[in-house]
Amino acid sequence: MPDPLRVGLIGANANAGWAARAHLPALTNHPDVTLAAVCTTRMESAEEARGRFGAELAFDDWHAMLERNDVAAVCISLRVPNHLEPTLAALAAGKHVYTEWPLGRGTAEAEAMAAAAKRAGTHTMVGLQSRRSAELGYIREVIATGGIGELVSVSMTQFVSGLTERPSSRTWMGDPLTGANTLTISFGHALDGVLTTVGGLAWVEAHISTEAKEWLETDTGKMVTTTAPDNVSMVGRLLTGPLLTCHVESMPWHGSGHRIEIYGREGSIVLEQRGASGPHTGRAKVFRAGRNDTDLAEVTIDDESWIADAQLAAAAVNVAKAWKAFAGAIASDAAVAPTFADAVAHHRLPDVIAFASKTGTRQTVS
Repeated sequence: MPDPLRVGLIGANANAGWAARAHLPALTNHPDVTLAAVCTTRMESAEEARGRFGAELAFDDWHAMLERNDVAAVCISLRVPNHLEPTLAALAAGKHVYTEWPLGRGTAEAEAMAAAAKRAGTHTMVGLQSRRSAELGYIREVIATGGIGELVSVSMTQFVSGLTERPSSRTWMGDPLTGANTLTISFGHALDGVLTTVGGLAWVEAHISTEAKEWLETDTGKMVTTTAPDNVSMVGRLLTGPLLTCHVESMPWHGSGHRIEIYGREGSIVLEQRGASGPHTGRAKVFRAGRNDTDLAEVTIDDESWIADAQLAAAAVNVAKAWKAFAGAIASDAAVAPTFADAVAHHRLPDVIAFASKTGTRQTVS
């Protein structure tokens, strides 16, 4: 049995952000991974994360962390505009690298990181962890084995609260050039989940808009102008034949959450997460019915036993499974999706969708 993968986490804020919700708890009791080091911009907060989550080392400079021979892999969990520099540096240092989604501020940055990874010859993974969802895995198996027959229609909707108000620490996302908005993050995660379940796209038509052009900074009381997209509506033809319709929107209040509906000639499946933003953030409910059933019935889907043993919940669940797959790939020197190359392909989809919206034309997906 290989030794646990020794990971250094850059962006290890213990109190806020994605690392606090997902990576830190996922890595703490992981059977295949050791949290070797944590890094933030201040030693005080790095030491807090080290103490709370049991890391061996704490840093306030990621350059110093990358010099450690006892850190084999690095996780980049920072704001999207800050992904490029440490990712390239980690690859240059010979580290295996897991960088959060979106990989970069756009396709060009993602391509640069994928090219650097190819030169480095180390293993990479991007944080599209809905691919590890037990519920989506179950649906993929049902479809693959003909459990609901030939697909005739697929739809995905996601309505999440938080459109008009946010703290000043998050209003940087109002600039679309930062690469962190509803199109790239919310829609990017949601689309990856559905496409890796039902298959790829042949063509798309789309409409993208900014419905809330000002945000209230809740801690300063200021109104901040935004041009970032917050409403994405798309229809496309799947390579397998049926239409896929998607609508992802940031709502002011009481967003209903994430929902996927899949209809086949022999049955139907519905995935639902009330108030949540997709399977990349945790568990969902699945309902299924055959053609002769009177109604949809909830399906019991058990997750892997080690998840309970590690006391994982919510956003940490699928992230922990991604780390397990990544550690296994490194130990066996085998690629496992989604790599940086996969991230480049997924980055290109929002480009195509945005162009379809801008031009009002149907666009082929290559």
